[in-house]
Amino acid sequence: MKKVVNLSIFLFTVIAFLSGCTNWAISEKEKASIHSVSINKHVEKPDSLSFEFHQETVASWGQAISKGIHGGLYKSRMERTLIQIWNRASIDIEKIVMEEFEKRLKSRGLFDSILPSGGDAEFTIEIKTYGFYSSQIDSKSLQPALSVEGKLTKSDGTILWKAISSLGGIYSGLPSYNLKDFEESPELMRGAINLVAERIVGHLIDGL
Repeated sequence: MKKVVNLSIFLFTVIAFLSGCTNWAISEKEKASIHSVSINKHVEKPDSLSFEFHQETVASWGQAISKGIHGGLYKSRMERTLIQIWNRASIDIEKIVMEEFEKRLKSRGLFDSILPSGGDAEFTIEIKTYGFYSSQIDSKSLQPALSVEGKLTKSDGTILWKAISSLGGIYSGLPSYNLKDFEESPELMRGAINLVAERIVGHLIDGL
């Protein structure tokens, strides 16, 4: 488990997608040499979800301090409430991302076989950040946010491919949700997380 990573790492970039942020791109020759792969079942993630929101700029230091205190209290309160709903819905973010990754990888047919373990190379997945974002101090405009890193490594330690895909913020194209609706129907939160995971993992696999 990892410490909580601040969602503002990518949310305040206000982008729809980080286009892979690829550090290593697998070549067609390398891809052709890999016949069997496996997916490491252990998924690293932060200890808990995070909540971020957009705050307008202010004219004075006094206003900034007041807004900062108010914003900090609001953030803490929202995170506690969202975590409670998350737990009620029994959302397993690692399982959701893993299963989506495996499904997408199989459907692409990029490799001859996907093994339970071993193979010519192994995929690892790390959830960098996950949670919710609001475009304002408002519980009626919550959007899911997620950042995932994928990596493919040969048995000798050579990294063949590595990419990060992130989605969240006001231009993400994701639907907005009302906190009250989450409270009344925690399964709605699960649906929101499933949606952002589908898009994130699809973007990662498409980049292979």
